[in-house]
This record gives sequence, structure tokens and C-alpha cells, in this order.
Amino acid sequence: IQDNAAAMIGEKSDFSEDELKQLVFMPCYIMTGVYFYYKPRHNKELRWYGRLDNLKGYTYGALEGEDVTTYEKAGIKTVKGDILSLFKMLQAKKIDFLGVADIRGEWFVKKHFRKEKNNFAKMKVPAWEAPFSIIFNKKHARSKEISKAFTEGFHKIKQNGKYIEILGKYDKM
Repeated sequence: IQDNAAAMIGEKSDFSEDELKQLVFMPCYIMTGVYFYYKPRHNKELRWYGRLDNLKGYTYGALEGEDVTTYEKAGIKTVKGDILSLFKMLQAKKIDFLGVADIRGEWFVKKHFRKEKNNFAKMKVPAWEAPFSIIFNKKHARSKEISKAFTEGFHKIKQNGKYIEILGKYDKM
């Protein structure tokens, strides 16, 4: 919003009530969050089985601004940082696990830890699911034009099967 971008990707919880008034949301994907851990730190696979108390005593790397109350109530220590610093803390064995959108985490590992990508693992049970949207900024001069073009194109690729093809490609990363 500060840069007057025409559009971005995200979710409503990323914005304040005042900012939401300036935006139009086009839901386009259900993002799955996963917990990543660093295999050299743990002799066996970390598993949480959908219950945070199974991770009691471990340290969780949380994104800045993330509510960590649930983790702390489960007896999990927390450390905050941005996504890159959290992955570096994971590699340095300063935290035990972090939660991030699956596709985003895969991309960060591939981009920043290419030589060690096999040392990063995901816990099998998803951490969360959230609707992600293309978000259009009403204050941008071409907002309506871009929004209309996106909506038409998105509808077209959903109708012809290309959208499912694209999702399948990234699910295999």
C-alpha cells in the first residue's frame, strides 16, 4: 500500500481495518502451511500429529507479528524473525522448527540453501490452511482495469483446466 502497488498476494489478516477499506480481495488459492525442521539437529523425524503439546520443550521460529500465545501455552519456546533469518536460525540449530506457507518455504530453501536442501524437512501433518487472495489496491490509477483483466483471465484458466495444471506443477516441488 505504501508503494501504491496495483496488486499483491496475501490474506486479510495482513492488513489493518483502515487498509482493508482501500483493497479488493480476489480469493485464488488455499495456502497450506507446514512446519519445517532441520534434520541434522534431530536424530528422528519431528512429528506433531496435529497437537502442539507433542512439540513441548522445542523452540519455534515465528514470523514478526505472529501471535505465539498458542505455542507458549503448549510449552514451546518462541523466537521471532523474518522468514530468511528464521531459516538461518533453523540451519544454525538455534530453533527447532518454523511454520510457513508450503510453497514459500520450498522456494526459500531452494533459493538460499540449495546445497543443503535435503537437510530441511517438513512435518507430515499440515500446520494450517488459509485462503490467499490477489489483492487490488483501489488507490492505484489502473486498479479497475487490472482487476477486471485478472478476473477475466483467472476465470478463463479455471474453465480450461490450466489453473489446476499450474497448481499441480507447484505441488510437486
